[in-house]
Amino acid sequence: MSPRRSAIQHRRLHAPSEHGEMFVEPALSHTGELLESNQRLAANRRVDIQGRTMADLAQEARSLLLAEAQQATREFCDAPTTFENTARENTPPVILSGHQPQLFHPGVWVKNFVLDALARRHSAVAVNLQIDNDIIGAASMTALSGTAEAPHLEPIALDATLPAMPFEERRVVDESLFGSFASRVEKAVRGIVADPLVKPLFSPARDLANATSNLGQRIAWARRRLESDFGINNLELPLSSVCDSPPFAWFVVHMLANLPRFRTIYNEALGEYRAVHRLRSTSHPAPDLEQDNQWLEAPFWIWSEQSPSRRRLFVRQAGDQIEWTDRAKLAGRLALNEQTSGEKAAAQIAELRAEGVKIRPRALMTTLFARFFLCDLFLHGIGGSKYDQLTDALAARFWGVEPPRYQTISGTFQLHPASPRAVEEERRRVEQRLREILYHPECFLDHDHAASVDAAREAARKGIAAKRYWLSHDEDRKRRHQEIMRANAAMQPAVAPLRSELLARREQLVLNLRRDKLLASREYSFCLHSTATLPPLLKQLAEDA
Repeated sequence: MSPRRSAIQHRRLHAPSEHGEMFVEPALSHTGELLESNQRLAANRRVDIQGRTMADLAQEARSLLLAEAQQATREFCDAPTTFENTARENTPPVILSGHQPQLFHPGVWVKNFVLDALARRHSAVAVNLQIDNDIIGAASMTALSGTAEAPHLEPIALDATLPAMPFEERRVVDESLFGSFASRVEKAVRGIVADPLVKPLFSPARDLANATSNLGQRIAWARRRLESDFGINNLELPLSSVCDSPPFAWFVVHMLANLPRFRTIYNEALGEYRAVHRLRSTSHPAPDLEQDNQWLEAPFWIWSEQSPSRRRLFVRQAGDQIEWTDRAKLAGRLALNEQTSGEKAAAQIAELRAEGVKIRPRALMTTLFARFFLCDLFLHGIGGSKYDQLTDALAARFWGVEPPRYQTISGTFQLHPASPRAVEEERRRVEQRLREILYHPECFLDHDHAASVDAAREAARKGIAAKRYWLSHDEDRKRRHQEIMRANAAMQPAVAPLRSELLARREQLVLNLRRDKLLASREYSFCLHSTATLPPLLKQLAEDA
C-alpha cells in the first residue's frame, strides 16, 4: 500500500478577541456530516496492526473506553449516563475531547458544554479524556486579585511543591493546604468576582479526598460533578486507564515493530511543518525522534511507579526481539519484529504494567490513537487543531489511509469587562501626536495649550520662517535636514505645555492598558468566574452554535 501524501498548510487559528465569543471550525451544523464521513472511513480501514485489522482493534478499544468511562463516571458522579449497552458490535457514535486534569480557562471548558450538546443532538456518547500523562509542575494557580480599578496577579497554591511529574503520579501531600484553597481564592478575588465557581467546585473536591489522593483526579472529578449541576452528561476517563488497556498495548507494539519507517515519516512531517510555519526551533511543535547508533527513539514516554520521572523510550531490533530502555534504570525485551503478530509482545507490555512500568503516548501519539481507535469525532482546542495536521500527515503517510476530520472549539471569556484594544488605539494616537509635535511643531502653535510667553512665540516665529526657507532649498540635503531639525527645536518651547499634557495622558494610558490587559485576559481559570453568569453563558453558546 503506497501512503498518500497529506499536505501540511499554514493555518491561522486565533481565539476570539471579544468576551462571550466562541470559535468553531467547521461549524457545528456540519457535525452530522463529519460523523457519517468518519464512520465510512473507519469501516473500510483494513490496515494490518500486527495481525489485527485497524477496524477490529478500534472496535475493541472503543467498547472498553465506553465501559470503563461509564463505570468511572458513575463512581464519582451521581449524574445519569447516556447509554447502557457497551457490547463491541453495538457501541453508539462516540464524540471525544480531552485536556489535562487542571483548572483550565473557560475557553477550554466550553468544549465540554459543546461535547454534551453535540452528543444529545446526534444520539452519540460524549467522553472527555483526562490527559494525565502530561507533566504537572507547580501545584498552584494564578488569580486576579485587588479591584477592577487596581488589579494584580496573585499565585495561590493548591498543594505543597514537589518535583515535576506526570499528573497520574501526583498525589496531594498537604491536605490542609488543599482544603483551604477555595477560601483563599475567594478572598483573593472578592474585589473582582463576588460569587466565584471555586466554592461549589471545591466543596465536592474535599469530599473526593476519601476516593482518591491523586491531585489531578480530584480536580477533574470535582469539575465533572459541577458540570452535572448544569445538565452536562459527559462520561469521563483518565487517559492512563486507556493506556492500560490491551488495544493500546497492541498499538504500542505496532509502532515499535515499524519504528524505523515511522520515525523517518515522523521527522519528515515535523520538518515540513516547521518549514511551512517558518519555525526555527527544532523542538517545536515537537522534537525530532533521535537515533543513537542502533537505538531509535520511540514516540512514547516511560517511567515506573517507584521512579515517576518521565523519560524517552528507546528501542533497537535484536533478532526476533526488540530491546527497550529508558537510558536510566529501566530496560527489557519484547518478542517482536515487523512481521510477527503483536499478541505476545502486547501481553509482555501488560506484564510490565503489573510490575509498575508505564508506557504512555507523547502528544501526537495521543491524538493519533484517540482519533483512529477511540471515537468517531474528536473536538480539539486551537493549539491541538494546529498540530493535528501532523497527525493527519502521519496517518496518511504511514498507514496510507485518509484521516478522520475533527472540529475545533474555543472561546474567550473575561473575568471583568475591559477593552484594552480601545485603550491601545488611544495610546497610539497620543504617540502619533507626540511625534507630530516633534517633527511638525508649527501645526500646533495655535493650539489652546500653546505657550503664550513672548520669547517662546518669537523663537517659534523665527523657527517657522527658517523651516519654510529650508523646505524650499534642497541643494545641500544634509545641511537642509540639519537646519529643519534646528528650526523644529526652536519651536519646541512654544508647544511644551501641549507636549506635557500628552506625556501625562500617555502615562495614564499605559497604566490603564496594563490594568485592562489584566482584566481582559482569557487565561484565568474557570473557577475564578461567576457562578451565576459563566455556566449559563457556556451552555447557551453550545446550544445555539
